[in-house]
Amino acid sequence: MKTIALKAALVATLSALTIAPVAAQDVTQTIELGDIDINSAEGMKELNHRLATGVNAVCERPVSRSLKEFSSWQDCRDAALDSAAEQLSRSGVAVRAN
Repeated sequence: MKTIALKAALVATLSALTIAPVAAQDVTQTIELGDIDINSAEGMKELNHRLATGVNAVCERPVSRSLKEFSSWQDCRDAALDSAAEQLSRSGVAVRAN
């Protein structure tokens, strides 16, 4: 079973993703991939949905309108997605940048 874990410090393995949000807290989100056919359009749509859900769980959107907090949130999301793409690539899944 393949999994991706979005985490708060880059500790990537073949079966897990890890991410370092700007805040110094350690958060992990595991994303199951074993039931997804990534060779189909529907499977890739589901993979993208699960990645977005995982990133949202790890990188909490700020409530305030502070530019600094929003920037930190965006940095966290970028790091999470970059880490996910890197780990997926290492496990043989081709990832395209949007």
